[in-house]
Amino acid sequence: MSGLGMFAAALGGAAGAINQQATGDIEQQRKTDLMQVAAELERSKLQFAETLRQGGVRADFNFANDKGTVATLQATKRSNTLAAGQDTRDATVAAAGDTAYQGAVK
Repeated sequence: MSGLGMFAAALGGAAGAINQQATGDIEQQRKTDLMQVAAELERSKLQFAETLRQGGVRADFNFANDKGTVATLQATKRSNTLAAGQDTRDATVAAAGDTAYQGAVK
């Protein structure tokens, strides 16, 4: 083999090694980029979930402190209290067993 042939073979081998190194570098850069994108997506997902949670807490607070909601809850509580009292009175009258008394109470 002539000197020029050996030089050409050496250049070809070096070019192959450089190509292989460049391919590995490009592949590593792609993996790094994908990992960065995945991390950014995860961060965005967590931030969005936190925003939704805070909005839900705010909405719950606003609903619970709304004048209409408070009035409805108070009316329901009063109604339940009156119903419980009525049930207690009916049970007491029924336990007495006196029909005249039961008629007078009702």
